[in-house]
Amino acid sequence: MSPSRRWTPAKQIAIAALVLLFSIGIRSTQAAVPPLMNYQGHLSDSNGPLDGTFPMDFALFTAPTGGSPLWTESYASITVTAGVFTVLLGEATPLPLGSILSGETLWIETVVNGNTLLPRRPIVSVAYAGRAAIADSALAAPSQVPGGAVVYTRWGRTSCPAGATLVYSGLAGGSHYSLTGGGANVLCMTSAPTWDSFSDVANGSALLYGAEYETSGSGLAPLAVLQDRNVPCSVCLREQAQVSLLIPGTQTCPAGWNVEYAGYLMSQQYAQTRGEFICVDRQPEGVGNPSNGNGYLFYPTEFQCPDGSCFPYIVNRELTCVVCTRP
Repeated sequence: MSPSRRWTPAKQIAIAALVLLFSIGIRSTQAAVPPLMNYQGHLSDSNGPLDGTFPMDFALFTAPTGGSPLWTESYASITVTAGVFTVLLGEATPLPLGSILSGETLWIETVVNGNTLLPRRPIVSVAYAGRAAIADSALAAPSQVPGGAVVYTRWGRTSCPAGATLVYSGLAGGSHYSLTGGGANVLCMTSAPTWDSFSDVANGSALLYGAEYETSGSGLAPLAVLQDRNVPCSVCLREQAQVSLLIPGTQTCPAGWNVEYAGYLMSQQYAQTRGEFICVDRQPEGVGNPSNGNGYLFYPTEFQCPDGSCFPYIVNRELTCVVCTRP
C-alpha cells in the first residue's frame, strides 16, 4: 500500500502524541518477557491528516535536545489511517527497563521517512503507571505478582501519604465561580504541561481556572490562614489495594479499610457555580503568596437540614471527610 499523499522533505509534518502508555506483561512465571511500550501518535501536514504506510524510527534520550540515544528501534512500514498510527515499541529491541523505571524523564524522538520530527516528546512519570501492575521484586521473581493498585488524588498537599507513590503533583483547577458553563469537576493539573497544536487567542472555548482557598470566614484555624492561596494537589498510587473510597462526614474508615488521609469536605460556595465535593487534607498547604485572583474557589462545606430531621448531623457545622483504600 502506498501513501495516499507522498512524503517529500519539503512538506511540513507535525506529530501529536495522543496516547503514551507503558505496560509490562508476563506470559508465564517461567520466562521473563521484555517490557513493551504502546505509542500512538498523529501525523499531519499542511493539507491535513496523512494516510498510508511509512518507515519510522524511534529513539529514547535523556534530554530534549542533543546527546546519544539510550535505545533505538526501526520499522520498515507502519500504517497511518486518518493521521493516526500505533506502534508497540520494544518488540524488536528490548527497552532500557532500568532507565524507564528509574523515575527520570526520558524523551522520545520520531523519524518518519528520514524526516526527524521535532521537538522530542517527554515520557514523564505518569506514563509509567504500568509499574503498578508488577512490583520491583516481581521483575526478579515473576511469580510474585501483587494484588492490584489504586490511584487517588490528595487535595491540598504536594506529597502522598507514607507508603503511597507520588505519580505527579500540581495545582487544582476548575470552572470560574461566576460562570455557568464549563466542567463541574475539579482537576489536578500537572506542574509540567506539554502542548500540541494551539492558539493563544481567546476563542470562546471551555475555560479552566486555577483554584484558591476561600477560608478566611470559616472559623477553622488550619484553613483560615490559607485565604487566597493556590490549592496544590498530588496524584498517589497505592499498591496492594483494590479500591479507594471517599467518605463524607467522618475521619475514620470502616473495619478492614486503611486511611489514606482525612480532612475537610470542600466545594464552591452555595450561591456560585456548582462544583465537585472533594476531600481536602486536614493539614493543607498553600502555594504562592495570597492573591485574590478568584477562579475555582474552595470553601468548607457546612451541613444544612431545613426541617431539623437530619440527626446526628448538626446544622452549620463544617463537614469532615476521609479517603480510604481496601487491600
